[in-house]
Amino acid sequence: GYSWGHTEVRFPEWRTFEKLKQGFQDGLKTAGQEYVDLWRITCHEQSQKHSEGEVEEMIAALDWAKKAGKARFTGISSHNRPHIKMLIEKYPKTLDVIVTPFHAKTEVKALEDESGLWASMKKMDVGWFGIKPFASNSLFKGDSSPGNRHAEADNRLARLAIRSILCNPAITA
Repeated sequence: GYSWGHTEVRFPEWRTFEKLKQGFQDGLKTAGQEYVDLWRITCHEQSQKHSEGEVEEMIAALDWAKKAGKARFTGISSHNRPHIKMLIEKYPKTLDVIVTPFHAKTEVKALEDESGLWASMKKMDVGWFGIKPFASNSLFKGDSSPGNRHAEADNRLARLAIRSILCNPAITA
């Protein structure tokens, strides 16, 4: 997978098709690659902050990468699930994957709920990469330093959190 955070739409100077294309091509060259399996663009955490025009430029860049054979699959990263849902429904041929937080305490509407994000993802055949499985470390009592007094309990919680997440059928990776 490919994502180069400093050349993505979170920054104003990277919000045009040409700049996104340039950043992607420069990244491929730097990595010594001709193509990637997945190009994921990281949006603002609250992706609805992007204007419609900025979204169109991003989608155009992702479409270009697919058509040019530079990316087999494309997607976005955002924390705004209603906005993600709207985007995958609007751009079903472009968005193959979304990346958004998912941890053991995440409340997921029933997978049968036809109005929810998960139902839209299933209908549109969109994969989901869950990030931040430990809720930005709020799950733990310790500070993750070696030998801290909570290490054993925190390690147990980490294993249980991962097990819980991997057992959820909404998660594809």
